Formats: sequence, structure tokens, C-alpha cells
Amino acid sequence: MKKIPAVVAVLAFALSCSQSPECWGPDRNEGIIVRSLEIGCFPALAKRHYVITSDSAYRRVFSGSAAECDLPAIDFSLHTLLGVEASGGCEIKVIREVVRVESERRYRYKVKVRECGICKKLAVARNWVTVPRIQEDWTVSFEIKK
Repeated sequence: MKKIPAVVAVLAFALSCSQSPECWGPDRNEGIIVRSLEIGCFPALAKRHYVITSDSAYRRVFSGSAAECDLPAIDFSLHTLLGVEASGGCEIKVIREVVRVESERRYRYKVKVRECGICKKLAVARNWVTVPRIQEDWTVSFEIKK
């Protein structure tokens, strides 16, 4: 009977947020993603997803945010900025993928979320990525999988 509390303690430690194997390693980018970005401030308009194609739109999305921040430089003549909010319990790792769907003239941005640990806090990722410039007559669809 004395072994049961020890086993429970070991399992609780092993499943805690930082110790879960599901959360080991970095987030991954796949498909045509050029790079992922950490943007240190929140968008002025709360939306679930973003398609930003110009510097003026980029500045407008982050204008008036509570915390002034330096926005990472993006060459919008070559790239488009995409963002989609994904969340999960405790700690999350994400696999981001952007692909071109030629037959439908659209880009698909899919985020797979791995939830780790057994704590009750909510983790949120904004998933900002740059991709090669999206053609004006194409659309972008967003998908989140847990």
C-alpha cells in the first residue's frame, strides 16, 4: 500500500507540463512556410485568423495595442504574413503547415496542436508565419486540429 502514493507522485511528475514527452522539442513548420515569427504585442483587432499582405495593413493590425513593440521586418513584396490562434491545456506544441491547393486556387494553413500535461492553465499560440507572397485572387483557409 505504501507504493501506491509513490507511483502516483511519479506519474504526476511525469505528466506535468514540462516533463511530458509530447512537448519535447521545438514547434515544427512544414510546407511552404518561410519562417515563423514571435510578435511581442497583441493585434488591435481580436480575430481568429489573419492574412496580411502589406506593410500598412501590418502596422494597422498592431496599431493601438496596449504594449508598444518592435514589429519584425517583413518584405511584403515577397511574403505574406498569416496568423491563426490555437489553444490547449497546460502546455502546447504546434505543427504548422501551409500548402497551395492549385485546383481550388487557395492556400490551406493547418495547425496541429499537441496538448501536454495535466494542469488546468490555458496555453495560446498565435502562429504567425510568413509564406511566399499569396496571389491576390487566391483565398486562404484555416484549420486547427487537436
